[in-house]
Amino acid sequence: MIGTRFWNDTRLIPAFITMAIGGWLCWQGFQMPRPHGWSSSPGLFPVIIGSGLIIMAFLLLLERQRLIRQAAVEHRARQERDEQSLLRERMEEVLHEPAMTRQDKIRTAAIAVLIGIYAVSLNFMIFEVATFLFLVAAMLAFGERSVPRIVLASAGTVVVIAVVFIYVLETLLPGNGSLVENFIYG
Repeated sequence: MIGTRFWNDTRLIPAFITMAIGGWLCWQGFQMPRPHGWSSSPGLFPVIIGSGLIIMAFLLLLERQRLIRQAAVEHRARQERDEQSLLRERMEEVLHEPAMTRQDKIRTAAIAVLIGIYAVSLNFMIFEVATFLFLVAAMLAFGERSVPRIVLASAGTVVVIAVVFIYVLETLLPGNGSLVENFIYG
């Protein structure tokens, strides 16, 4: 059985989960058709997001390793104390964070469900509408209560993503069409 310390490691487990999700997104993106190269592929968005998640997972692992090395250096500096107890004490201090509360677990589950609903809704809704609704729901789940802030942040993010994908990356947006693309190209 895997020990409690393993499950309480607040960098190792999230890094593996983030890496798995990122790998899955990249794999899904590479499976999508590319009629005229990546610029016309709806898979570009999942590949970009998946790659970002994989990079973040590696950064989490590097941070974890740095903290463990820092604990080992501090251990060597204090020879008068028991060898194992100082290292164990420092690692637990650095790597252990408080357990998730019930509200944190509900919020995490809500975000996971929202992401699933968002992924499915892209098959039936226009990208901007689905993304706007997802961002509004996610901000509410994270505790934001200012309606103007929610609306402005969500709308601004959607417009920036749409413009970057259409004009900078010159690629198709995921989902069932695009308001920005229809507005510009008729």
